Amino acid sequence: MSSSVKKAALKTVNRRRKSQLPCHRCIVIRFFLMAVACIALMQFLAPQIFTILHGFDTLTLALLFLGGFGAIAILKSVVSYFAVHTDDE
Repeated sequence: MSSSVKKAALKTVNRRRKSQLPCHRCIVIRFFLMAVACIALMQFLAPQIFTILHGFDTLTLALLFLGGFGAIAILKSVVSYFAVHTDDE
Protein backbone atom coordinates (compact mmCIF):
# COMPACT_ATOMS: atom_id res chain seq x y z
CA MET A 1 0.00 0.00 0.00
CA SER A 2 1.19 3.45 -0.75
CA SER A 3 1.54 6.02 2.00
CA SER A 4 -1.31 8.20 0.67
CA VAL A 5 -3.73 5.25 0.82
CA LYS A 6 -2.64 4.49 4.39
CA LYS A 7 -3.15 8.12 5.41
CA ALA A 8 -6.60 8.16 3.87
CA ALA A 9 -7.52 4.94 5.66
CA LEU A 10 -6.21 6.33 8.96
CA LYS A 11 -8.28 9.50 8.53
CA THR A 12 -11.48 7.55 8.02
CA VAL A 13 -10.73 5.36 11.05
CA ASN A 14 -9.94 8.42 13.18
CA ARG A 15 -13.07 10.19 12.00
CA ARG A 16 -15.22 7.23 13.01
CA ARG A 17 -13.63 6.95 16.46
CA LYS A 18 -14.35 10.54 17.48
CA SER A 19 -17.57 10.76 19.40
CA GLN A 20 -19.50 13.66 17.98
CA LEU A 21 -22.61 15.19 19.44
CA PRO A 22 -25.74 14.70 17.34
CA CYS A 23 -27.04 17.68 15.43
CA HIS A 24 -29.91 19.81 16.73
CA ARG A 25 -32.37 18.30 14.25
CA CYS A 26 -31.51 14.77 15.41
CA ILE A 27 -32.03 15.77 19.04
CA VAL A 28 -35.45 17.25 18.24
CA ILE A 29 -36.49 14.14 16.31
CA ARG A 30 -35.38 11.88 19.18
CA PHE A 31 -37.25 14.01 21.71
CA PHE A 32 -40.42 13.87 19.59
CA LEU A 33 -40.21 10.11 19.16
CA MET A 34 -39.64 9.62 22.90
CA ALA A 35 -42.66 11.83 23.66
CA VAL A 36 -44.88 9.86 21.28
CA ALA A 37 -43.66 6.58 22.77
CA CYS A 38 -44.33 7.84 26.31
CA ILE A 39 -47.86 8.94 25.41
CA ALA A 40 -48.56 5.56 23.80
CA LEU A 41 -47.15 3.77 26.85
CA MET A 42 -49.26 5.90 29.20
CA GLN A 43 -52.37 5.12 27.15
CA PHE A 44 -51.56 1.42 27.28
CA LEU A 45 -50.68 1.24 30.99
CA ALA A 46 -53.10 3.79 32.48
CA PRO A 47 -55.92 4.84 30.12
CA GLN A 48 -57.76 6.61 32.96
CA ILE A 49 -55.18 9.42 32.75
CA PHE A 50 -56.64 10.58 29.45
CA THR A 51 -60.24 10.57 30.73
CA ILE A 52 -59.30 13.69 32.73
CA LEU A 53 -58.74 15.54 29.44
CA HIS A 54 -62.11 14.44 28.03
CA GLY A 55 -64.07 17.41 29.38
CA PHE A 56 -61.67 20.14 28.22
CA ASP A 57 -62.27 22.32 25.20
CA THR A 58 -59.77 22.30 22.33
CA LEU A 59 -58.67 25.86 23.08
CA THR A 60 -58.09 25.00 26.74
CA LEU A 61 -55.96 21.99 25.82
CA ALA A 62 -53.93 24.10 23.38
CA LEU A 63 -53.35 26.79 26.01
CA LEU A 64 -52.29 24.20 28.59
CA PHE A 65 -49.94 22.61 26.06
CA LEU A 66 -48.33 25.91 25.07
CA GLY A 67 -48.17 27.06 28.68
CA GLY A 68 -46.35 23.87 29.61
CA PHE A 69 -43.84 24.33 26.82
CA GLY A 70 -43.40 27.97 27.78
CA ALA A 71 -42.69 27.04 31.38
CA ILE A 72 -40.18 24.40 30.26
CA ALA A 73 -38.45 26.94 27.96
CA ILE A 74 -38.19 29.53 30.73
CA LEU A 75 -36.87 26.92 33.17
CA LYS A 76 -34.31 25.73 30.61
CA SER A 77 -33.07 29.26 29.95
CA VAL A 78 -32.76 29.99 33.68
CA VAL A 79 -30.81 26.78 34.25
CA SER A 80 -28.50 27.44 31.30
CA TYR A 81 -27.96 31.04 32.47
CA PHE A 82 -26.84 29.86 35.89
CA ALA A 83 -24.73 27.11 34.34
CA VAL A 84 -22.84 29.66 32.25
CA HIS A 85 -22.59 32.40 34.88
CA THR A 86 -21.40 30.41 37.86
CA ASP A 87 -19.03 32.13 40.26
CA ASP A 88 -15.78 30.21 40.41
CA GLU A 89 -14.31 32.54 42.99
